[in-house]
Amino acid sequence: MTEFIPYIGALLLMSGAYLVGREYSEYVKRRIGETEGIILLAEHIRSMIDKFLSFGEELYSDFHNSALDRSGFLAELRSGIPDADLNKLVDKLSVSVEVREVIIELFLGLGQDYREGELKRIEMLKEKLVSLHKKESLELEKSLKLTRALLLGGALVAVILGI
Repeated sequence: MTEFIPYIGALLLMSGAYLVGREYSEYVKRRIGETEGIILLAEHIRSMIDKFLSFGEELYSDFHNSALDRSGFLAELRSGIPDADLNKLVDKLSVSVEVREVIIELFLGLGQDYREGELKRIEMLKEKLVSLHKKESLELEKSLKLTRALLLGGALVAVILGI
C-alpha cells in the first residue's frame, strides 16, 4: 500500500495545478467579459441619450449583459445608487484599476452637460475603454498561458523529484 502513496500525491499535485489554472482561466474570462459589458453599456447609454434623451435609471432599464448581471452590477445600477456608493458598486466588478476609473468618470458625469456634450464625452470614454480592453485582453491571454505553463511545469517537477 505504501508504494502507491507517491503516485497518489503526484495525482493530487497535478489535479491541484489543473484546478488553480482553471480558476484563473475563469477569472480572466470574467474580467474580459465584464469589461466588454461595460463597453456595451456605454454604447447603450449613448444610444438612449441620443435617441430618447433618457436619464437616470431609464438609461439601463432595458440593457442586459450576462457578465454584468452575474456580478450584480446591473441590478444595483437599476435600483438607483447615490454617487457616494458608486465606488462600492464598481468594486463588485473584476476589472482593472484603469477601467474602474473610466467607469466612475462615466457615471459621475452623466447629466452634467447638454445632449451633444454628453454624447461626445461618452464616446470619448467608450473609446478609452475599448483601447484599455484591447491592451488588457492581450496581456491577460499571455498571463493565462504563462500561468498554466508554470503551474503544470512546477507540478511536473515536484512529481518527478518526489517519485
